[in-house]
Amino acid sequence: LLYNLILANQQRLLYFCINSVIVEILTIDQIKLQYPDQWVLVGNPELDDPNTLGSVVSKLLRGIVLYASKDKRELAYKAKDVKSDVSRTACIYTGEIPQNRIFLL
Repeated sequence: LLYNLILANQQRLLYFCINSVIVEILTIDQIKLQYPDQWVLVGNPELDDPNTLGSVVSKLLRGIVLYASKDKRELAYKAKDVKSDVSRTACIYTGEIPQNRIFLL
């Protein structure tokens, strides 16, 4: 696998090359905007402080969207196929989670 990181401008608009396919590295705000109320598998997630405990969504700065679905099970099945191209992954939900709801991953 050939990985290349390309810095496109000074605002950190980044692109990543995976197997000759260039994909955009999105910020958490861009991910939430493009994939509302969905489960999203993020490759090579960049966290603001990976050593601090807490929600990954609150610490996620940017990453590569590998797969997105409204169905968490579908994402889990597809994750096996797409996550081999990156070194780390994170699964996030971009919608609002009700306070009385608990998701087990």
